[in-house]
Amino acid sequence: MIPLLPRIIELGRRARRLRMLQVAAAAVAALLLVGLLLGGLDALVRWRDPGIRWITALVFGGIAVALATAVWKQARSLAREPVTIARLVERNYPNLRDRLSSAVAFLQLEEADPRAGSVALRRRVILETADEVERLPLEGLLDQRAAWRLLASCAALTAVIGVIGLIAPHGTGLALTRLLTPWNDANWPR
Repeated sequence: MIPLLPRIIELGRRARRLRMLQVAAAAVAALLLVGLLLGGLDALVRWRDPGIRWITALVFGGIAVALATAVWKQARSLAREPVTIARLVERNYPNLRDRLSSAVAFLQLEEADPRAGSVALRRRVILETADEVERLPLEGLLDQRAAWRLLASCAALTAVIGVIGLIAPHGTGLALTRLLTPWNDANWPR
C-alpha cells in the first residue's frame, strides 16, 4: 500500500510543475510572437524615427515584464498544502466526499493530540480512505496535453524565427538589434 500523504504531496508537486510548464511555455510563446510581429513590422515599414523604435522596444519590454509577472503570480498561487490538494482531488472524485481531506489532515496531526478526537476513529478513516484512494488513478487528473500543445507552439515559433534567420540572417539580426537596442544607430538599408 502506497502511503496516502506522500502520494498526495507528490501529486501536488507534479501538478505544480505541470502548471508552471504550461504558464512558462505560454509566456515564452507569446513573447516570441510579439517579437516576431514587432520585428516584422519594423522590417516592413523600416522606421527611421528613433521615437518609434523606442516605443516598440518599450512595448516589447512591457509585455515581457507583464508575462514574467503573470508567471510569478501563477507560481505563488498554486496549491501547496496537502489538505488543499486533497480537496482538489475530492472535486474530481465526489464519492470521496470529505474523507480524503480529513484523512490527510489527521495524518498531519500528532497522534496524541487530544483536540483531534478519537485515535481509533482517525486511524479507521485514514486506513479506509487510503485503501479507497489507492485504487484511484490520481495521475489521470494531470492533463499533460495542454502543456505539450504550448511547448509545440514554442517550438513552432522558434522554428519559424530560425527559418527566417536562415533565409535573411542580416535582416533578422538587424530587426532584433533595432528591437532590443533602440538607441543603436542601426538603420535599414535603402
